Amino acid sequence: MPKSEKRPDPVFKQLMTKAALGVGLEKGPTELQIAQTTSSDMLLVIPTNIPIEDTLFDFFRTTNVIEFKSASDGLTKEAFAVQLARVYLLFAETPALEFSQILNVIVSSRYPREFLKYSQDEGCPFRVDDNREWLYRARIGYQEVALVVCEKLSLEPRYGSWLLFADANTQKWRDFIMMAASQHNWELLELARDLRPKEFNAMASQVLELFEQYGPKERARLKADWWEVIDDLLPKMSSENPEKLLDLMDHALSTLKPEERERLLNFLMNKTPKTEE
Repeated sequence: MPKSEKRPDPVFKQLMTKAALGVGLEKGPTELQIAQTTSSDMLLVIPTNIPIEDTLFDFFRTTNVIEFKSASDGLTKEAFAVQLARVYLLFAETPALEFSQILNVIVSSRYPREFLKYSQDEGCPFRVDDNREWLYRARIGYQEVALVVCEKLSLEPRYGSWLLFADANTQKWRDFIMMAASQHNWELLELARDLRPKEFNAMASQVLELFEQYGPKERARLKADWWEVIDDLLPKMSSENPEKLLDLMDHALSTLKPEERERLLNFLMNKTPKTEE
């Protein structure tokens, strides 16, 4: 993975935590500390008094053991076996817990075609949920398993934290970027850029075309939001890639009238710290 890209797993947990706090939970997912193979997994407990209808978690149970499989780390039968073991170990070490309270949740960036065929051939078929085409369900022994396929998710704001991880080579990911841009969701757009910079930059022109479609009032409001983003990003850009920032500033100066350019340059000169002689 290129150094310029963020690892998806920590970002997934970050967004899951934010979504959990957003529905009123006192804390987000915790690590499932049972054995070495399970220590990095996510455990999300949702009390029955917390309303989760029309949220990211509307199909969750009280106790949810969550596994994330990124586009570069697809779901395999071996990984699935480990996830099943996690739930059985949790049940074995928690006497008060019933299997009816537990949901084994796997969030997969891609559609795991080979795994689903293997499960079908082995007599453990996953079936599409009646109300959600992106959710596949199966019963394996005592366990209820829910498989979320990010690239099949509906384009709804509540699913943004999962749509971000859809395969960036799919139309669904590109549609998600346009949705986030139309809603001015700077957090998701910045994460998309950090996770998949090549694919995100390829879509930059489409995002600008969307901006051009706005009316004067909407564009003025959007520009005000953008100034806040630019103010936050410029210090990062100057330290990470000063040459690129200089090219950007040179282009911006070329669009100014001579008197405006002179005024700006004088301002910058006065702001530059003087060195001691």
